Amino acid sequence: MRLDPTMPNPNRLAVLGILAAITACTPDDTKDSGTSGTTGTSGTTDDTGPRPPADEPGPHPVGTRADTITTATGQTLTVQTWYPAQADATGDAHVYDGFITGTALDAPAADCSSTRPVMVFSHGNSGIRYQSIFLTEHLASRGWVVVAPDHEGNTAFDMDTARWGELAVRRPTDLSQSFDWLVDTLSASGADLDGCVDGAQGFAVVGHSFGGYTAVAITAASLTAADAAACSPGWLCAETAEYLEAHPDQEGDLRDSRVWATVPMTPAAFELLAPSLPDAGVPTLVFGGSLDDLTTMDDQVTPIYDGLGITPKYLATLETAGHYTFSDACSLLPTYPDCGEPYMDIPLAHQLVRGSTTAFLESLLGYDIDTTGWYPLEHELVTWTAEE
Repeated sequence: MRLDPTMPNPNRLAVLGILAAITACTPDDTKDSGTSGTTGTSGTTDDTGPRPPADEPGPHPVGTRADTITTATGQTLTVQTWYPAQADATGDAHVYDGFITGTALDAPAADCSSTRPVMVFSHGNSGIRYQSIFLTEHLASRGWVVVAPDHEGNTAFDMDTARWGELAVRRPTDLSQSFDWLVDTLSASGADLDGCVDGAQGFAVVGHSFGGYTAVAITAASLTAADAAACSPGWLCAETAEYLEAHPDQEGDLRDSRVWATVPMTPAAFELLAPSLPDAGVPTLVFGGSLDDLTTMDDQVTPIYDGLGITPKYLATLETAGHYTFSDACSLLPTYPDCGEPYMDIPLAHQLVRGSTTAFLESLLGYDIDTTGWYPLEHELVTWTAEE
């Protein structure tokens, strides 16, 4: 089953439902103060000692902020940034877009005593930049800087299906330009994150659904109108072909050589990606759910994994997980089917995804972290596939 624009979208319904109810929510697992030390990227150290277990938060209070940026290609994007705050940080919890409360504090001073690793997150089709705070806030507590743009024209507030072709081409650039802004503006000398980010160290990418496509495309894809037309009737194929025929200057390589790892969760648009998958160039951890009827294991997730021409690559299949298990949709709208039986328990799923993603990324950085049980991901409801 392909993504269906007429299907009720839990991310959009969540936003509307919460606005109507004027409620607030918190992630599945609240952050504790932590006691274990952490290490920074490329040998820098912000605390002493080994990393905390991969599924546990780190010792840092988490700060977050939303900024509006204008990209080099003319898009106006709202970008959410999560970062480790100073140890004595206090203040109010941040309320995302004024109505969803997480565990992060509202823009406290950052702890930039050492260089931090960076992850850039890509939301799903008709999603929102803070749709997966179960992971983004978690990484920030462990010393990461995380940025997530709203993909303009493809959020819960401004979804425009007529722009799908444009978005297939533009989404990877949104991620690259959000990283550029993080390096050049937010981490510039004298700026709020001065000292936190070294642009030369690059970034990891995590994405969900259409964001999963984006997480693959930024490491593999080279799109042409001819290839997009040839893959029809796959989702995005005809739309992308039409867009590239009208904008031939945008054909070509979508890859960003600064990306050093990618984690696509329930990725979409295999047919569009297929010609480029052999060119994938960075270690990749793919997640999928056996009960996902939007980006199914058989039609989307496994073919994307199989086509990746990179080792190491890994596939974690969560038995009984649905499409939205890999987001905070069920924290926002718990009546959605993915939120109850026969689907996987959401707190368990988030623990597994959080632990495995963290272990994968931090082990690639050479951190002192015990990956036992997380990488590879060991659980009775998980099938782990690896090519190393």
